[in-house]
Amino acid sequence: MLPDGGRMLNYFDITDQKKAEEELKKREQDIRYILDKLPIPIAINDTKGFCLYGNEALERTMDC
Repeated sequence: MLPDGGRMLNYFDITDQKKAEEELKKREQDIRYILDKLPIPIAINDTKGFCLYGNEALERTMDC
């Protein structure tokens, strides 16, 4: 509340942020599609070695 008893409301336009997030998501999907079509196994790991992504060729290689 404000000192005079009133209220202040804030609104933020997040339209640009949402558009950027959608573009990033689309680019990630495009990259995953390309990586999945490569014939060589590819893994993307984080800094601790945890596998974040493996393409289809990696999955076929690991399949027993």
